[in-house]
Amino acid sequence: MRKKERAELTRAKLIKAAATTFDDKGFRGTSLQDVCEAAGVTKGALYFHFPSKDALALAVIEEHYRGWPPSVDSLLLTSDGRALQALVDLSFQFAGQLVGDPVIRAAVRLVFESEFDEPEPRRAFSGWISAAGALLAQSAEQGDLRDGLDLTATAELLVGVFTGSQLVAQSLTGRKDMIERIRHLWVCFLPGLRPDGAPADLRLEPPTLERPRVTSPSL
Repeated sequence: MRKKERAELTRAKLIKAAATTFDDKGFRGTSLQDVCEAAGVTKGALYFHFPSKDALALAVIEEHYRGWPPSVDSLLLTSDGRALQALVDLSFQFAGQLVGDPVIRAAVRLVFESEFDEPEPRRAFSGWISAAGALLAQSAEQGDLRDGLDLTATAELLVGVFTGSQLVAQSLTGRKDMIERIRHLWVCFLPGLRPDGAPADLRLEPPTLERPRVTSPSL
């Protein structure tokens, strides 16, 4: 194996180990030694890639940003072009990743716990608000939303409600009921969006075909 390939694999291994440890212990509770032990590498190898715990945490967050939120075009491909269904699908896809992917869970936790110079919370939320806003705008053009909605305010509210739902699920059940909570979110939220006040013919469950998440080199 070439030196560059080994370095890439070591870096990917460190990010995965850091994500698992941050998810379990949080930013303050995690030491670099914890990450080294989880990854099976020396501190020298860790410092070759990451000069500090902050840098390692940012790398975990960046790994999350590589795949989320996905492009609007890719979401529409799995919803037969219906933007409101794509928005619902997006919420279920991300809820599923929160349950099953430690990188996603760690990134979400780090955004709130870490003290970075970079405006990570603003960046995290702005990406999701932008994606939701774009899908809501297309939904309005397709006649799926009632007239007079402030789409920016609606996107911000939706992202806020989703964020609150996953935090409550994390606290009460370890996110075991995350999918059901998102289904209930839409049952409550959709009547305020739809022209007739009804949920309509939307699929309120995880899409059958899940979008593959972009990852770093396989370990």
